Formats: sequence, C-alpha cells, structure tokens
Amino acid sequence: MKTAPIKILFISLFFLAITLSAMQEDLMVAVKSNDVTKVEQTLQLNANVGKQDNDGFTPLIYAICNFRETEILYKAVADSDNLAIVKLLLTNKADVNNSGKTGSTPLIWATQFGSPAVVELLLTNEANVNEKNSSGHGSLTCAVKRYCSSVIKEKEQSEIVHTLLQHPSIEIGEIKKALNQSITKKFKGFPEKKQINKKMLQELQETFETKAIIKIKKVAMVALIPTGMLLGIIINFWS
Repeated sequence: MKTAPIKILFISLFFLAITLSAMQEDLMVAVKSNDVTKVEQTLQLNANVGKQDNDGFTPLIYAICNFRETEILYKAVADSDNLAIVKLLLTNKADVNNSGKTGSTPLIWATQFGSPAVVELLLTNEANVNEKNSSGHGSLTCAVKRYCSSVIKEKEQSEIVHTLLQHPSIEIGEIKKALNQSITKKFKGFPEKKQINKKMLQELQETFETKAIIKIKKVAMVALIPTGMLLGIIINFWS
C-alpha cells in the first residue's frame, strides 16, 4: 500500500520531465523559425532560456544568428521578428554573456552574423565588449575580420565596428588587434578582392591613438602624484 504514493510520484516526475523537454524543444524550434508568438508562449510556460542544445547553442545565440537547421544564414537579422525574439529572451533573463559550448559570446556571434541593432541591444544589456572567444579574439577583432573576408553586409558590418569602437569600455589592446587585423587583411587580399574602407581604417587608428594618449596621461599622473607628495614633504621640512 505504501508503494502506491511513491509510484504516483515517480510517474508524475516522469511526465514532468517529458513536458519540460518538449517545452524546451518548442522554444528552440520557435526561435529558429522566427515565430515571436510561439517564443512568447513557451517563455510564459517558464522554458529555460539558458538551455543548450547538443551543439552547445543557446536560444539567444540561435536568435542572433538566425540559424536554420545546420545552416547559418549570412544575412542581417534586423527584421522586427528576429529583434523582438532577442528582446524577449533578454527580458526573460537570458545570460547575455553565455557562450555555451561554442566558445563565443552572443555579442561575438552578433558582430559576425547579426545586425547593428542586435549588437546595440546586447551592449545595452551589459554584454562584455572585451570578452574573447576560444581563439583569443574579441568582438571588435571578429567584426573587422568578418568585414574583411566577406562581400556582403558591408554597410551593416561597418556600422557594427563603429558601434564597438564607440563603447567606453573597449580596451586599447582589442583595438590594436583589430587594427592589425584590418591592415593585414587589406594587404593580403582575399579571393573576393575585398578591402577594408579608408573610413573604417581611419576610425580604428584615431580611436587607438586617443586611447593610447589617455592611457599615457593616466600613467603619468600616477607617477607624478608620489613625486608631488615628496616635494611637498621637502618644502615643509625646510620651511
């Protein structure tokens, strides 16, 4: 007689697990198909926004890149449905810096396969602009590399680079990497014979120089403070 409640409990847990698994699958399918209504419905049922699939991709990464089965669509995802899904996932506490098993954060994916609007949205939600992927490249370097190697999305990609450069937290080391990347790729050339435009190269150089000057001034100030204190002590001693 005592085993009956235990059996009921196990059966209930079994069906709960099946329901949760189906719900998670529904969320992934809805995201991949850009079905805003379905995404909203599954989120209302508390689907796990941080759940990874077998390839290590989260719903947020799928939404950003607009995956279709195993194919990445090399097109902008600035359409309202796709952007709305990214907003929905972020509103429902999707981790903006979770790279899953992919080795790249959502921002890094967005700088290569997303749109300027998605990049701005991620940064507004505190995406780490300096986070590196498994190859040691940050979002700016990846964005520049994508621009140099592709014959599509030229205008949008340049806007993404501009947005990243304007971010106050972007590190000088990352700008230097991106600058080296752009110069190297420009002179090496690609089968598509794509070259980085002069405006972007100039902006990279100017931002790097500005950051370098600010860094030098900070180092100089740190060095001058102890010197000033020592001079004050000497003056007080002799006065």
